[in-house]
Amino acid sequence: MESSQTAPATAIVTIPAQGSIDLPYSVLVPENTRKDRYDIIFDILYNGAIFDTKKVQLTVEDGLDVKLVPVKKTIEELDILSVQLSGTSSFSKTGKVIVKGPDGALLQPVTSDAFSDLKKGDRVQLDFRWTYHNPIPFNEYTVDMQVEETASNKVIYNDPVLPVEFNLVQKAKGLTIDGDLSDWQDAFPFHLRSKAQHSSGYRDPVNLEAIAYAKWASEGIYFAVSVQDDIHKQSENAANMWKNDSVQVSLDPLNNRESPYGMDDTEWGFALADDGTLLVNIFYSAQPNPNGDVSGQTPFQAVRDEAAGRTIYEFLIPGSYVKDLKPELYGKIGLNVAVNDADLQNGRDDFIQWTQGTADSKNTALYDSFLFIDYMPTVDNEPPIWPSNAKVMASELGSDRVTLNWTEAQDNKAVTEYRIMWSESVSATVSGNVYSHDISTVLGNVYNSVYATAATKVITGLKANTSYTFIVQARDAAGNWSEYGPYVTLLTKLAEPVCGNCGGSSPSSSSLWSNEWLPVTSEDRRVVSEKQLVEMLVNKRRSY
Repeated sequence: MESSQTAPATAIVTIPAQGSIDLPYSVLVPENTRKDRYDIIFDILYNGAIFDTKKVQLTVEDGLDVKLVPVKKTIEELDILSVQLSGTSSFSKTGKVIVKGPDGALLQPVTSDAFSDLKKGDRVQLDFRWTYHNPIPFNEYTVDMQVEETASNKVIYNDPVLPVEFNLVQKAKGLTIDGDLSDWQDAFPFHLRSKAQHSSGYRDPVNLEAIAYAKWASEGIYFAVSVQDDIHKQSENAANMWKNDSVQVSLDPLNNRESPYGMDDTEWGFALADDGTLLVNIFYSAQPNPNGDVSGQTPFQAVRDEAAGRTIYEFLIPGSYVKDLKPELYGKIGLNVAVNDADLQNGRDDFIQWTQGTADSKNTALYDSFLFIDYMPTVDNEPPIWPSNAKVMASELGSDRVTLNWTEAQDNKAVTEYRIMWSESVSATVSGNVYSHDISTVLGNVYNSVYATAATKVITGLKANTSYTFIVQARDAAGNWSEYGPYVTLLTKLAEPVCGNCGGSSPSSSSLWSNEWLPVTSEDRRVVSEKQLVEMLVNKRRSY
């Protein structure tokens, strides 16, 4: 553990009359300090009394920057994930990269997971084999990224939810510009969140982050941008919207990467004014394309959720306004999205952009090239199934716990989770409703439920000398739960009596734990549905 400052540091200095003095101070930061901005307070005293206080800001950040290289393949096609490391520290770094996929599986390096002597300003790319291929809504996939330094054997970077980025523009099908993104579930995201994308060079997820999507059609390009911003402020006119909260989009229709903007390029702005007015402005476009304020002339909607600190922008840039914008399948376009932010003061105080070249300069040579696709995601409606010989096995039985192991379920893609439900077989009247899959009425109740990712689980908190029935269900990556599951019925042991002074005497018969089980027949180990299980429990209850 590195040392840290735990008490105010003091120094006595002499400042010449009418003069000044520069004094360096070292601030000791514990190694486990959260990456954030911190205030450092300097109290200036004279004769024991404070006559002035100064505040400076300290930013604690990682010693390197990590980026996932955007991909131009769908999740089913993706085979290689590339990690780009950038040196940001004055000390060179040597270490290795550890990447876990959305399912928790460790990704294997194509050649190596190690890097060495990474200096400030240097970049290195490491490739890993991608193994996860199950599509999910909004194509939002994250990896657990960790970088370990070799010399210290410490983690110097960790982001457990680093998103996979896409340079894909999905074909639009039945879109409605209404600020509701439920019809964007087949789109591919690109995230504005890293410190390198911030004008401040510092990541601030509460104050400003965004997720952007794009879709194409014969009539133009649609965009949806979800902005996380704690304070929404827009009091400017259309031409000056960039000074307050707004979205800017730049297009390079010919993908010819010019600087400054060329004859085919265009830059648009979209904003939600404080009074609810929707503003649209074309900041740049060459003739014969229009320029200036076009508010109300093109499809645009923005919705602010104040409680969530989120603003949704949804709009169309029509091809009729951009003469070289002619999307076609497997065509490419250069594009960029920037989000401006202002809180309480006048003027813009921050912005974030996908790449450089819009909010800071007008340079399409810095843009990513996006690919137009027509993606039909495979829909997994098949729930996991159980082998005919599936069963639940109990071991290490005690008075308040038991270890359960079960036969693994099978799925057309992958089983990702198990749910274990149980009730006292004598009484099925506790918490947690059990619903049948084929009717909508409540059939009975279960005692409790827990989740597991492997085919084993230790169940605790049981009652002594009590009969329990456990059923296991399986879930796949698409969220489908098995309709049936194996179960087992058992009797927990008697509670061990409290012995004040047993000495070396032999235990009495009442101190011996029962090793008796309820009869476990082949019927008790078959695969049943929730409905069948509850009916069995009810029948058992009636038989007592």
